[in-house]
Amino acid sequence: MMSSWKYAAAAASLALMAGPAIAQDWPSRPVTLVVPYPAGGNTDTLARLVAAPLSDALGQPVIVENMPGAAGTIGSVHASQAEADGYTILFGTSSTMAGVRDLHGETPPYAPDDFSGVTMLALVPLVLTVSNSFDVSNIQELLDYARNHPGELNYGSDGVGGLTHLAGEVFQERAGIEMQHIPYQGTAPMMTDILSGAIDLAFAGALAPIQYMNDGQLKIVAVGTSERISALPDVPTLQEAGVEGYDVGSWFGIVAPAGTDAAILDRLSTEIAAIIAQPEVSERIAGFGFEPMTTTPAELDARIRDDFQVWDTALREAGLL
Repeated sequence: MMSSWKYAAAAASLALMAGPAIAQDWPSRPVTLVVPYPAGGNTDTLARLVAAPLSDALGQPVIVENMPGAAGTIGSVHASQAEADGYTILFGTSSTMAGVRDLHGETPPYAPDDFSGVTMLALVPLVLTVSNSFDVSNIQELLDYARNHPGELNYGSDGVGGLTHLAGEVFQERAGIEMQHIPYQGTAPMMTDILSGAIDLAFAGALAPIQYMNDGQLKIVAVGTSERISALPDVPTLQEAGVEGYDVGSWFGIVAPAGTDAAILDRLSTEIAAIIAQPEVSERIAGFGFEPMTTTPAELDARIRDDFQVWDTALREAGLL
């Protein structure tokens, strides 16, 4: 009769051997890609743009399942509780991954470490927009004015605790300036007021501001990402303007439940990177106003950790946590 310690050792050995075997056989049935937003929006469109060719690459259907509600939380909670077997993956965003505490205060229903990164899909760059009625023509002039007139400028956001609010708070802290925050209930009313001159400046996703800039209705003086973006090659980053460490932007990506086999994560990451690199796919993504971008699983994990810390610090300094 096998002793208890020998039985335990044998069981452990079998478990170690089972992991690679499971990964080698994966996928043997359809994979579900949970999209925690309604069908028809940009996030859903991007998910389906990737899901169809991924089905071909894996040899199994990749089924997009929309589970909207609670700002992406319902679908994210569902995915966090799924088996870590590679058959449930999640369309994640900077808000649902790094900003989860912002959405739910100190007791969120899941944490970033409930997921393992697969790959980023696209970066949604934020741009610093300035009203035409504010007499500055570049980021350096804006910074000089703000430093010489503390508290005089106001900036809009699409809501308290949201990404554009976070962008403004981090901007103030890193640039050493003080501004008044004007929150709105969404991007549309915020853009209406910056176009009219009711507010001085705001951070916003790049697509709409670029159109307004091209029509001469506002100015874009800087981008919030660490590198310049292809749609605005002549517009500097805030880091180039001397705002050290500034890198705030939204992103879309794919994650899996924590504990998913590394070989499965790597396979997904490799296949999706090849899809995003296809010209017809990358051009479609750029048409949404996004920057196509892929990462390794480890790189996405690091980005989620870093973004979570940035959001946490900024929201605490703003008195929102």
